[in-house]
Amino acid sequence: MTAQKHEIILIDGREFGMTSTPLQPYLESLNKPSQFKFTVTSCWRGYVGTWELKGNKLFLIKLKGYRELKPLNEVLEADLTYLFPGKNEVFADWYTGTLRIPDGKMIEYIHMGFASVYERDLYIKFFNGVMIDYRIKTNSQDKVIPHQIKNKKTSSIMTMIEKIKNLIKRHK
Repeated sequence: MTAQKHEIILIDGREFGMTSTPLQPYLESLNKPSQFKFTVTSCWRGYVGTWELKGNKLFLIKLKGYRELKPLNEVLEADLTYLFPGKNEVFADWYTGTLRIPDGKMIEYIHMGFASVYERDLYIKFFNGVMIDYRIKTNSQDKVIPHQIKNKKTSSIMTMIEKIKNLIKRHK
């Protein structure tokens, strides 16, 4: 399998790549064959979702994908209204699980799914679309040139963590 295009998540107005697919449980709950058609091998799922953490809740705010119109086999673009007619954002109350948000330099490229390794990963845990916990994992740095890490004064993810800590405190 080819390395896959990341989903997008906005946290405090900043955009990050995300190597999780929180729309998948919703699609599976529809009990229909795949709603989306892949057009490139770097996106087998056939769509890219843009998500936003608002307060302590996860929202789907944009969707770009492709669907097949049968029996003509015509491929059409699909957006958020394809799954959620009349909506410009949707609270992801179906999502219970952990999102992985990589940060920093890629330290190992793996040509399969979301397996590439980055300097750090932020994991945010959700229950019914509500953030309940988070953790940061620092990945092996033996593949990274040490002075690159020492000279990096701040990490975008570390700044974000402070904001997430405050959100969790406020919503407990």
